[in-house]
Amino acid sequence: MKFSWKKLYLISIFIIVLNILVGCKSHQHTLGDYTYDAYLHWQECMDCHEKVNHVYHTYGTWKIEKEPTETEEGLRRQACSACGFSKTETISVTAHQHVYGAWEFEVLPSLSNPGKIKRACSIDITHIQEVEIPVLNRTFYRYKILREPNCGEKGIEIYSFSRDGQTLEIRRDMPLTEHSYAPSWTSNSLGHWHQAICEHSTLRKDFEAHTYRNGFCTVCGWEETVQEHICEYGAWELIASPTLESLGEIKRICKTNDTHVEYKELPLLNDKDYEYEILEESSCSERGKAQYTITVEEQTFTFLVELSLSDHSYGVEWVTDNRYHWHQATCIHTEEKQDYALHEFENGRCKICDYIGYSEGLVYEMNEDHISYRIIGLGSFSEKELVIPGAYQGLPVTKISSAAFKNCTFIEKIRVLDGVLEFGDSAFMGCISLQSIEMPSTLKIVGSSCFEGCRSLKSFHGNDGLEQVKDSAFKNCTQLSSISLPNSLMLLGKFILDGCSTIEFKAYDNGIYLGNQENPYLIFYKANDTLIRTCKLHESTKFIADSAFNECRSLKSIVIPDQVTTIGSNSFYYCVSLEYIILGQGVTRIEQAAFGKCTALKSLFYMGNKEEFQKIEIGTNNSFEHIYFYAEHPSSSEEWTFDENDKPVPFQ
Repeated sequence: MKFSWKKLYLISIFIIVLNILVGCKSHQHTLGDYTYDAYLHWQECMDCHEKVNHVYHTYGTWKIEKEPTETEEGLRRQACSACGFSKTETISVTAHQHVYGAWEFEVLPSLSNPGKIKRACSIDITHIQEVEIPVLNRTFYRYKILREPNCGEKGIEIYSFSRDGQTLEIRRDMPLTEHSYAPSWTSNSLGHWHQAICEHSTLRKDFEAHTYRNGFCTVCGWEETVQEHICEYGAWELIASPTLESLGEIKRICKTNDTHVEYKELPLLNDKDYEYEILEESSCSERGKAQYTITVEEQTFTFLVELSLSDHSYGVEWVTDNRYHWHQATCIHTEEKQDYALHEFENGRCKICDYIGYSEGLVYEMNEDHISYRIIGLGSFSEKELVIPGAYQGLPVTKISSAAFKNCTFIEKIRVLDGVLEFGDSAFMGCISLQSIEMPSTLKIVGSSCFEGCRSLKSFHGNDGLEQVKDSAFKNCTQLSSISLPNSLMLLGKFILDGCSTIEFKAYDNGIYLGNQENPYLIFYKANDTLIRTCKLHESTKFIADSAFNECRSLKSIVIPDQVTTIGSNSFYYCVSLEYIILGQGVTRIEQAAFGKCTALKSLFYMGNKEEFQKIEIGTNNSFEHIYFYAEHPSSSEEWTFDENDKPVPFQ
């Protein structure tokens, strides 16, 4: 039989195709339990590990697990109907519907002080509503006189008003009126007087003895009679007791003729005509007692008087909340308030009680130390005056973050309260409407470009304690005319006043200075011009600013006093005639290129020793061919002293 390669080839192809078809037969998965995450669930084949049924959860209805109350949130749960995964969420506390009781007075108003009323929720007495009411007047209140006053009884006046259908009344006593007297004289043989015609008919005034002329009184016309009977009077009897407002009266009767009666007025109670003694002092809750004693012809009369209640005693210091200030009573009536009034804010501070308010809506962020905050932005704040607090939620606010208020064009005034330590870089950059800023006494750092472009800012007065003012801090503050930097300054950045053309400097010798009221020469800012040959630095100078002597090509020497600590970058750059420098012992830092391109500079004479000089931080592009160290008694070629003209004399 002849072998056929063609048949063998066809059989091989058939076997290969058959194996492929058998291998492609579908696999029956053996599935395990559902696996899930917060969004999806699926099952995995236990043989081939393929994931199937990979879909989103299908949730059923919510089930309440905990009902909410007025004070606590509730909880509800929702489960997937396929895999059993469940999620929970809180239910907000339920709202409380206040049911208020009647209004009552918390503070009674007077003619000079406002009052306050309050009412409490009958369901929850901790919910109290308070309303201020004005001083007593006849515009806000309805007014009527319940009883007119007279000389014997005080009147009653009523001020009333209505609120929420309820009428509230304030009753006040009206003072006694004056007694009324007859205009004509009443007379007897002893004298004449005006008799009271009010209910106090026994009272008299203007009593005086007759003044006779030709047998008649020149005042009342009483006819003079011859005394036929010599009276023998008994003891004086009290007819009417004197008071603080009315006279008293006593009388005595003749023992032999009772038709002869003598009357005498007693003066108003006072501490001149009477002996006065306080038996019990008054308080604000209990009346005291006083005793008045008068002697008439060796006969003594004593009168006890109940004293008025004393005024409440109040503390000297103001008590405040975020709206009001007042003086709190220090007596037993601790609820009493005096001078209760709304704050009168000016620049965030009450003009009356000095209460400090601050701006709301700012955004805060916890610092890395977890015990203080920083402000990172405006938030919802949109007012012209910004008051930054020194504390937030009971913790200090120590920093205003970089760019926190950058380009806030509407802010005109800023007041930063004590506690803030640092203004970050560009913190107020571009605040073009900012006119003034009140600094905290705690501030230590003003960051780079902090106020750059604040073209309306007119002055800056750094607090005592400020240590660093960094690069370009006030760059392009075109209206800045007054700047004060304290003696505590330790670091002065570059270009802090670039573009500030209106600054008022302090002049001395051939230079201009910045500083403060105590030391106006703190910073040597700039030479008068580049043509100067000499310049004597003030002995109180601490900083030589960047580029201060830049390109002063005729300057040959400079003496830097011991008080100077920092020589700024490029400060003597391109001073091509500068031959030598006398460097004070206080210098700690010489910035980059401070003496760059000083091609004639050969010698630097240092007021300290070699070890001290080696501690100075010297930036790049500063080189000195010869360095000499001062000694009163020279012992080597590295020491020097002064000649009679105060010129340095090195020892060779």
